[in-house]
Amino acid sequence: MQEDKNISHTIEPDDSATSCEQTDMNTLTTSKAESAQPKSAQKRVFIFLLIGLVILGLYIFLTTPITESQKDKRIAQAYLEDGYDAAMELVRRYYGDSDNAIAWAMFFSDQEDSNIKDLIEITDHNLSVTSSGDYFDYAATIKNNSDKTLSYIEINIYLLDSEKNIIYSDWTNWSGTLPPGASTIVDTMFDYIDGVHYYRASVEEVSTK
Repeated sequence: MQEDKNISHTIEPDDSATSCEQTDMNTLTTSKAESAQPKSAQKRVFIFLLIGLVILGLYIFLTTPITESQKDKRIAQAYLEDGYDAAMELVRRYYGDSDNAIAWAMFFSDQEDSNIKDLIEITDHNLSVTSSGDYFDYAATIKNNSDKTLSYIEINIYLLDSEKNIIYSDWTNWSGTLPPGASTIVDTMFDYIDGVHYYRASVEEVSTK
């Protein structure tokens, strides 16, 4: 009868299994790194494309010619929003010294004078009959309340009957140099007519230096 023998040899670990497990872990780590790399590359490509589109848009905007109508619209808008100087800067940029530029300059000059006209005040005026009785003598004090120096002022004079209907009108003017805040006197004479009970006057036109 044989005795059972104890197995005393050491059980060695399965190196192949450990190696397999390690290989799986390495493969997983490498796979994550490889999957991250395409995402980072895609992000860079997207940023480059976005920058390219912005540059392309700016290039198209700056190089695409605008029509004359669009130019005029921008000039008018600049005048309304930013004033005379900004509008004239666009006029010079778009039209240089052409006829269009001259036309715009004249238009803006008229507009500026029209705006200034409302700031020119008749502070005092008087209508009298001359000693001979043949003429009316009209004199007015004009004050420049604008911030521009004036070179020309035109005044309309109206004579009214007892019901304040206009029965006669005349005009007079002044030319010279009238700085902001200064005053000057304008006077004129015209034929006497009967039936005048009232008179009034208004600034019709001004020009600046």
